[in-house]
Amino acid sequence: IADETTANINQSRESYKCVAQRSSVLFFSITDLPNVDPMYQYSLNWFINLFLRAIQHR
Repeated sequence: IADETTANINQSRESYKCVAQRSSVLFFSITDLPNVDPMYQYSLNWFINLFLRAIQHR
């Protein structure tokens, strides 16, 4: 049973890996924007809300 559960968890984790990688790239790109111009400052809360809205409308 433990091996089957582990396999199910790993399979579920793999299905989210692509989303996590893309989200990470977007988040760190957004956090670097103030280096381009201080006007571009966004909070973690803003990013989370944007991410959740994108998932809900998909």
